[in-house]
Amino acid sequence: MDQMSLFNIPAFPASYDDVDSLYREYIYEGETDEDAFTWSEIKDGRTYSFYGQKVFEFFPGADGKAKLKLPGRIMKQLDDKKSGAKDDAFYALQERAISPVILVHLMEILQKEKRIIFRNTITEKFACCHAFRECSNKGECLFPDDRFFNGCEYRKNLEAGRNFYRED
Repeated sequence: MDQMSLFNIPAFPASYDDVDSLYREYIYEGETDEDAFTWSEIKDGRTYSFYGQKVFEFFPGADGKAKLKLPGRIMKQLDDKKSGAKDDAFYALQERAISPVILVHLMEILQKEKRIIFRNTITEKFACCHAFRECSNKGECLFPDDRFFNGCEYRKNLEAGRNFYRED
């Protein structure tokens, strides 16, 4: 993962366009799946999801009135004081309560969360695919961006450093 520069610090979003810009600049990694980043209207705001799993809510506003609502599992990573937060409960975060450096950290957390959610989208489980020997020789899955291959049990072995078919 590329580390973000403090010279390119994002501003807390005030509008839906700002949220989209933050996604494109700091979280997007070339995904082509239609459900990689989606939103739905809610009262006074939107809920945003990665691969169908809700990751935050956003309520626009000017002059520091905008707010994000983040699940406890993300808040715990963002703020040590939230260690008792419930993983699936949502907690409000307003612009005045978040420094630019913390916002950079939040973008990194959301990018990581997107990757975890993607990796756990499994359409079906199977022992290995047709390319298990090529994957073994490379030491990793040849299809990391195709969600179908998230169900490959041999891929888990390769990721854990267990390579059974490497041809030296």
